[in-house]
Amino acid sequence: MSGKVIGLLFKGVNHISYGTIFIINVQYGLILRLFAAQPLTF
Repeated sequence: MSGKVIGLLFKGVNHISYGTIFIINVQYGLILRLFAAQPLTF
């Protein structure tokens, strides 16, 4: 019983962390694209 609950929690955390990493990667890519499109002024 407890093993199953821990397994479910671990799966949930894994899923959330993968989603967070994916979102961060997308945002990072968009920021890099913005900087690449505009000449740096600073």
